Amino acid sequence: MVLSAAMATGLLAGAALGHDGNSVHYVRVDGSDSNDGHTDSAGGAWLTINKALSALTAGDEARVQPGTYHAATYHHYTGSANGIVIRRNGDSGVVLLTSGGDRILRTDPASSGAVTFEYITFDDADCTYVLTPKGATSLTFNHCTFGASGDMAAHGFFRGEDATSNTTRHYTFHNCTIHSRGAGHLIEAYNMGIGKLVFSGCTVHLGSGLNLVWNNSATGFEVVNCTIHQSTTVTGRVIVGTSTNADIGYTRVTGNVINLAGAETNCGVISLASGCGDAMVVDNLLNIGSSANGCVGIQFGVDGTSEPARPPGLCICVRNTVRYTGTGISHGILFGTGANGGVCSFNTIAGGDYGIVVKGNDSAFAHNVVYGSGAGYAAAVYVRGGDRNRFTFNTLYNGSPANFETIRIDSHATGYEAYRNVFTDNIIVAAGGVNHAVHDCQTTERGQVFDRNCYWGGDAGVMYLSWKSGAENRQHIADVRSAWSGLGGFNAANDANSIEADPQFVNAAGGDFRIGFGSPCAGTPSWFWRDLGAWQRRVRKPAGPVQE
Repeated sequence: MVLSAAMATGLLAGAALGHDGNSVHYVRVDGSDSNDGHTDSAGGAWLTINKALSALTAGDEARVQPGTYHAATYHHYTGSANGIVIRRNGDSGVVLLTSGGDRILRTDPASSGAVTFEYITFDDADCTYVLTPKGATSLTFNHCTFGASGDMAAHGFFRGEDATSNTTRHYTFHNCTIHSRGAGHLIEAYNMGIGKLVFSGCTVHLGSGLNLVWNNSATGFEVVNCTIHQSTTVTGRVIVGTSTNADIGYTRVTGNVINLAGAETNCGVISLASGCGDAMVVDNLLNIGSSANGCVGIQFGVDGTSEPARPPGLCICVRNTVRYTGTGISHGILFGTGANGGVCSFNTIAGGDYGIVVKGNDSAFAHNVVYGSGAGYAAAVYVRGGDRNRFTFNTLYNGSPANFETIRIDSHATGYEAYRNVFTDNIIVAAGGVNHAVHDCQTTERGQVFDRNCYWGGDAGVMYLSWKSGAENRQHIADVRSAWSGLGGFNAANDANSIEADPQFVNAAGGDFRIGFGSPCAGTPSWFWRDLGAWQRRVRKPAGPVQE
């Protein structure tokens, strides 16, 4: 084996080498900053994290002995080195960073490069913020813990407040554990133009704080494969979200489990108020608390009348489950104004008061299962001023004992009527005391399209169709066809191929909305959805394979 001159010199001097050949230094509670840091001993190791942050060069690492490391003001990075690492020395023990100031870690506005922290704990109940990055430095935290002792960071643990745009800096949190009982945002990118904000594989225990991630910046973010718990009352905005003032681009919220056990008021669990820049919400499970008054599960766009100016893009909302365990005014999935041209498919929404609410335009809603049976369950689908949206192959079920509807169509405000929305190949059930399967509350019919649907009420009082604010009501499918035909023009052929029949759900009361193999609502598969074999999943054929 032949050693380079630099490596040989380093070994002769007693310096350890990392896996990439760069120097390894040591920090110990009994060290001294006058040491060279090259040996793991009281006479060789450094004493402070700040010494390591100032002395390490590109590719170097500091291995920190378990213990508490206190900074009089804060731990401060001012350098420009790429790829320096601060990690715990060994496989056990706690490396605790505390501060006598209002934050634990700060990067200087003039700094750059990249710093990684591994297996480090940041905790100080007296700090306003834990991390306040500025400048062009990228930060990565792997297996770190924030706030393990309790009430930490009254305003949140991360606040990026550098208004200078710099897309080369990234902030990444991998497999971290965060405890916070503070009242502010946990991660807040405030007026920052950054490259990436990534939050993956983390476990988060939220307190009364508003947000896990609040992004008010011209950038996107990722929250992926995290478990998020909140047990206290929330009155605020979002758990994961963006401001309406931000033209958010690349955004991914995927594979998360979010449990809100407290009473939530006026909140949005996943709230992308910026609309459809390039937003993907996929494979999330949301369990929303015992009293969710005004709590939206997943939101794109804004819950208003004005159309925000947003660049064209695509909202993707797929394979999510939103469950409401209590009562209260709430929307499972909201496509608000500004959320145009999206895809919302294969989601399950249980409970709340409205399953899917649509105020935007030109989106596709397919293969969703939307149901509720509580006294306050108002509608499975509520199109409120949206235009040209398409609903296909959905199972929509309202089992409320009150007089509500399964599909509700209405204007949002004067001048914001709902036009030419299409409902085909859906199973639409109005059970219990529900008054209407479809209720168009607008005073003038606006060209909605209905066909190849399977309607069922199971109650002689159910109206399958009502429009003109209830001035026109039709009870059975033959009456519905006659009413459409009488309108003539665009609506004349509506429901020509729809049927009125019991879909034979496996167990609607238990939330199993698969339809029996012999169901009259099985329909004929279209060329596009041929792989599913039916409008919805069917149960096992008596002597054959499962048809999906």
